[in-house]
Amino acid sequence: MFRRIGAKGHLGTTALHPNSLVPLLRRRILAAGIATPDRYSGHSLRRGFATWANGHDWDVKDLMEYVGWKDAGSAMRYIERADGDNGRYHIEQALAQEASAAAAHATAD
Repeated sequence: MFRRIGAKGHLGTTALHPNSLVPLLRRRILAAGIATPDRYSGHSLRRGFATWANGHDWDVKDLMEYVGWKDAGSAMRYIERADGDNGRYHIEQALAQEASAAAAHATAD
């Protein structure tokens, strides 16, 4: 997913070594003026993306498929919202709608 970028901006053809991402991420965080880069990891990227996607009204099922989560509980653990439980609310609403649709479909069969 992440490839090397050379000093002159040339994109490499191979992936970064798996152990390269966290040190690179922490250097960029420090360069951005955040004093505690050791609090961040590759996991932070996933959490940040999930929170961003939820805040931009991504459908929960689309988010789960994109990230590779199999259950909504995983999604709820990753989504953080500054406005309280709004992220959890969106997920629970989507799950309730899915359950209603599945029940209606089962009744129609």
